[in-house]
Amino acid sequence: MFIFSLEGVLASKSPFEFLAQTFGFENEIMKFEADIHSRDVPWMERVIRQSLFLTGLPVTDMAAALGDMPVRRRLLDFICERPDHVAVTSDLPDVLVDCLAARFGCRFFSAAASVTDGRFVKMTQLVKRQQAVTWAQGKGGQAVYIGADDASAEAMSVADVAIAVDLHGQSGMPGNAAFSMADYIIFDEETLCRQMFRLC
Repeated sequence: MFIFSLEGVLASKSPFEFLAQTFGFENEIMKFEADIHSRDVPWMERVIRQSLFLTGLPVTDMAAALGDMPVRRRLLDFICERPDHVAVTSDLPDVLVDCLAARFGCRFFSAAASVTDGRFVKMTQLVKRQQAVTWAQGKGGQAVYIGADDASAEAMSVADVAIAVDLHGQSGMPGNAAFSMADYIIFDEETLCRQMFRLC
């Protein structure tokens, strides 16, 4: 069983950045990202603060846009060929992932949010990535978690096999916590695909 993080692994860019480009608050997100990187903000705070930019936006429109978000084609193909043996985790709230989850066709673990009159209000619960590992282990066989940053560290710590990746080539190294939990560290998509097929 394989569990992929959407952020940093499957998605070619951050889903929040993609929404910012689509709905016209890209400059605000760029300033926000620069600020949190300069201060090493914990991932939980980062996600909550990112979600504030979504307040008031129509959830149906955001969900439809995310359904067309660029993802890594070879990883998508891998998932679509074995949807019953794969799960995806994401910082995105559940009200935004229907179209995206349908595209992958597998189990999706996400955060939760409140909605009023069809518009986003606020995050109410962060994603619990370790629940995806527990779900996979309950299916039998080994649970392989593939993550890219410190948000994945807890799930990687309970997975049977943990793979840390930096497919964007931005940091030169996966998040420190993810790195410390990893059985494998991978920096390109081709090597990741080879390793996944070895673990099948």
